[in-house]
Amino acid sequence: MLKMSNKDLARHARKMRRMPQLLKDEVAKAARRNSEHFAEQLRKNYADDPNLLATVDAYEVKGTFGIVWGVSVGDDKVFYVRWREFGTAAGERVYGRRTRTPGKVMNHPGADARPTFFPTYRLNRKTYRSRLRSASTRAAKRLAATK
Repeated sequence: MLKMSNKDLARHARKMRRMPQLLKDEVAKAARRNSEHFAEQLRKNYADDPNLLATVDAYEVKGTFGIVWGVSVGDDKVFYVRWREFGTAAGERVYGRRTRTPGKVMNHPGADARPTFFPTYRLNRKTYRSRLRSASTRAAKRLAATK
């Protein structure tokens, strides 16, 4: 059985109270690095489309765990990112339905899917997980080094 004095127990309790904040800080840094790396990889994949390239953004959001990082692509003017990602079906399209004149029927050949998000994540998944694990280990080691 492990015996500890009151002084040692108090010191240990102080360390354990500091652990959540140290862990949040380290994990937030790692999540920011992951998010920025993911955004950079997407920028490389979208190099052929300058409009889409300009909308790739890594941003922070306050979540329940603290600061959470995310990546967004597209905006009000560059809304076609999902069409590029998943492709479109071939078929007839009616253009001009919202006007008083009858719409023009055109045959649309469809567009092939060019997936980017999940392949980029899948390629870097082990790196991202490793960064988060090492951040939690680093926080525990920093806590153990304090008095």
